[in-house]
Formats: sequence, structure tokens, C-alpha cells
Amino acid sequence: GSIGTKVTALAKALGMRVIVSTRNPPAPPGSPAAEDDDESDAASDAGTADGLGSPRRPPLPPPMEDGVVYVGTLDELLEHSDFVSLHCPLNDDTSMLMGKDEFELMKTSAYFINTARGGLVDEEALVDALTSGQIAGAALDVQDPEPPEATSMLWSLDNVVLTPHMGWKRVETRQRLIIKVADNIAKYRAGNPENVVS
Repeated sequence: GSIGTKVTALAKALGMRVIVSTRNPPAPPGSPAAEDDDESDAASDAGTADGLGSPRRPPLPPPMEDGVVYVGTLDELLEHSDFVSLHCPLNDDTSMLMGKDEFELMKTSAYFINTARGGLVDEEALVDALTSGQIAGAALDVQDPEPPEATSMLWSLDNVVLTPHMGWKRVETRQRLIIKVADNIAKYRAGNPENVVS
């Protein structure tokens, strides 16, 4: 999706190797599907910038033309990543996507980032992973519920950063939204619609 794609661009700009697990990876160069694609879809269910990996992990596939390594499973992504950042919707398939088993696959030096939806993560499993040293830390812009219960351990952990998921409330963000809506209306009236949903 657009957010995962932007995170990918930022991570690459910082010199990170990017690993993506997605339902719709781009076709390998030269394959019939690649020749039919006008644009690759980098919609990441879980995008991550990765470090050096570990000798006990199987090697990753080579990067695609965009420099991104696309893996077949979330498990593979988790095993290789130094930073795991979720970018997917919350639905029946993704609810509690990150639980005990998933956190156990991560490196003990890895950081977990969730700016998507709180319901993607089993909070109890996350707290266990953070307090046991299974992962190094977490940054959470979303929780379930929001804000976390007053009794949640997330409030007291030194290796957790919590933010209030309210970036859209800034005046600048709302102004950009109004400008975009007005621009879309003007383009539609001129016969050049943009952001068409069919």
C-alpha cells in the first residue's frame, strides 16, 4: 500500500536493506507476469528494514529491480529483520497477526513498530516478548484499546514508545486534506478525474 511503499523509500534512503512480505509481490523480471505489469505493487503486509541477519537463518532471495527483497512468508521476514513495521488493514485475516509464535521468530535485537491497527497485535504476547528480552523494543502508534487500559504494562516498560495515533488532527494535515479534496473536484469537473475508485 501507499504507507508501506513510503516507509520502504525512507528506509532505503537511510541505507537499510528492505524486506517485504505482501499478498501481491511483483513478478520476477523476465517472467510473463512481469511483462504484463505496468506497475509493481509493493503493498506490504509487514515491511521492514533489515540488518545483517544471522548464520542460523536461511538466506534471503535476491532483491528485485527496486532493490527490495520480497519474501514468501511473514515468518521469513520476522526471522531476518532488525526492524519490523506493520502496514496492513485489520480484518479477519490479519487480526492478531503478531502473537507469541511470531515474536519468538524475531531476533532478540529486533524492534517492532505498529502504526497500522492495534488489533493486529496480541498485547499480552508483545508484553511478554518485551519483558523477557525476546525483542529489544517496540514503538506503538496504535493499541487495542486506544489508549491502552490504565493497567496495561505498556505504560511502564522502558523499551516501549507509545504515541497517540492522532497525526490527522494537526491543522496542517486537515488543510492538506481540504486542498486535496478541492483539487480532486476541480480535476473531475475538468474531465481529468484523479483517485478514481471503481
